[in-house]
Order: sequence, then C-alpha cells, then structure tokens
Amino acid sequence: MAEAKKAEGNAAYKARDFSTAVNLYSEAIDLDPENHLLYSNRAAANLVLENFEDVAQDCKKCLELEPDFIKAHLRLATALEGLKKHDEALEVISKALKIGKDGDKGKKELKKLAAKIKRVKISEDKSSRRAVERALMSGSDVPTKDLVKLQEELTRVVTQAGKIKRDLDLKATDIKRADLTRHQLEVLLDKSPDAVTYKSVGRMFVKQENQSLLSNISQNRSKMESEATTLAKAYEHFTNKIKSTRESLGELQR
Repeated sequence: MAEAKKAEGNAAYKARDFSTAVNLYSEAIDLDPENHLLYSNRAAANLVLENFEDVAQDCKKCLELEPDFIKAHLRLATALEGLKKHDEALEVISKALKIGKDGDKGKKELKKLAAKIKRVKISEDKSSRRAVERALMSGSDVPTKDLVKLQEELTRVVTQAGKIKRDLDLKATDIKRADLTRHQLEVLLDKSPDAVTYKSVGRMFVKQENQSLLSNISQNRSKMESEATTLAKAYEHFTNKIKSTRESLGELQR
C-alpha cells in the first residue's frame, strides 16, 4: 500500500501537482513510517512549494533513518538557505561532503550550493555596508538588524503567498473540470442509460462501469476540495503574516 501511494505521489510530482504529491507521500508515511525515501520525497515536493520548515523537518527525520543519504543533506541545506540560515546550511554541507565518493552527483550539487550561499553572504555584507554608508551620509538612523530581518521576511512571505495563490487557482480549475465531467456523464446516462464509456490506459481504451466512474469523480472532487481548503487556510495565514510584517516594518521605520 505504501509503495502504491509513493507511486501516486511520484506521478503527481512529475505532473507538477506538488500539493497533491505532499498529501500522497504523507499517506505513504502513515503506512510505512520507517521508509526514509518517503520523507525525502515529501521534502522534495515541499521544497518546490518553499515550505522550508517542513522540508528541514522531513530531511532530519530521513537522516535519522539513513544518515548517509546525500539527497536529504542537499535538501536540508537548500531549505536552510531558504530560511536565511546560511551558516547552518554551510555546516550541513560540510558534514555531507565527508560522505560517499567525491564524484557523486549529490556532492557536486552540494558544492554548487555552498558556493552560491557564500556569494549571497558576501553580497549581503556589501549591501549592509552600503545601507549604513547611505544612512550616515543622509543623517538618518543606521538600519538595525531587526529591520533587515523583517525586510527579508517580508520578501520571503510575499513570494510564498504568491505560490500558494497560484496552486489554489489551479486546484479551483481542477474542481471545475471534475464538476463539468460529472455533469456531462450524468446528462449522457440520463439520455442513454446503457451508454458505454471508456478510459484510456496508455495507448489502449478500456471499458469502465459508469456508476463506478461517477463515484470516483465524486471521491476525487472531495479530495481536491479538501486540498483547496488547506491551501486557502495557508494563503490566509501568509496574507495575515504579510500584513503584520508590514506593520512591524512601519513601526521600525518611524
């Protein structure tokens, strides 16, 4: 059962339906909580959604089960970079580079990520120095660390809210498509109760039982509706966070 859910999650991931992939991997984990690959896969989907805290948590669990799993180290470091925890990310990379062979693809990616983080740190240091210089020349107060952190947090939260809104819109489109399909099938069966319908399986078309199809459409719609509700709550959370962060920034800049 867990492998079947994992396969469904992989299919959703390949289709870029990352929210669904996360849900399917979660179902697989409930069935097989000691499978390190499931945590790694869920982390991969959450990484695309920029749910960095969830990614870090899953990667740490994965590494508890399989300490030498390079992909988990890479995803953990990437999540920490997303959380602006650059020093922690570099520490994870340093430990991971001591594992396995030097030619491993994962190690190459870790080295690239380390170089990127170091460039970002240098750039941030230069930006901070320029901001201080401008403030001193204009006679304004020098920006505090709290102000810089809030500005970074606002940028991150606005980006995340935008991604969630796009996922929410896509899910709404899927629900409308399911409603349309069900309506068309109901109209067809009302006019022709003995009508035969088929589903595509690869290059083949297989006859299917109409009532079973209707039931599956309803079940899938309920699942999509649940996922849309989760996304809507997440969007509301990030919208409120944007508002509070902006208010905090305003207070610091007065």
